[in-house]
Amino acid sequence: MEGLLFVTRLLLLLSFSLFSTLLGSL
Repeated sequence: MEGLLFVTRLLLLLSFSLFSTLLGSL
């Protein structure tokens, strides 16, 4: 269960950084 939480957090962080870079390029 801890692994799943870690993966979810990692995915959230990755998507957030990707979104911020997309906004930065605009």
